[in-house]
Amino acid sequence: MRNVVEKVIFASCLIGMASCASAGKTYTWQDIKQEVGPTVPKPAKDSYLKVYTKEEEVNDGGYLWVRGLPYNILSADGKMVESVRNDNTPNTFTLSPGKYVIVPLDRQYKNEIIGAVLEPGKLTEVHIMGG
Repeated sequence: MRNVVEKVIFASCLIGMASCASAGKTYTWQDIKQEVGPTVPKPAKDSYLKVYTKEEEVNDGGYLWVRGLPYNILSADGKMVESVRNDNTPNTFTLSPGKYVIVPLDRQYKNEIIGAVLEPGKLTEVHIMGG
């Protein structure tokens, strides 16, 4: 019984000493053992590509309308991703992050082959305008 009482007194003294020792200390950011904060959102899986092209007027038997230039979007290894005949400009695509090649199909713009790097959750804009 005496042994149990001694252990209880000893434990009480340790707790008392610990609380006294920490009462006068000033803690700083360097003292932390664990950092917490808002939950980090999961990274976006998709990227966005917006392609603007020069617009041209088309006279279709007396009906005048405007269209953008046709183009292809290829993956970095040359596989077809999108083929755009382009009645509207700009066009926006949701694609996987990575590198893409935009190839105008109009001979006038054959030298405007553009490489686009798409990053997760971000919009990349491409302009095929000639000049």
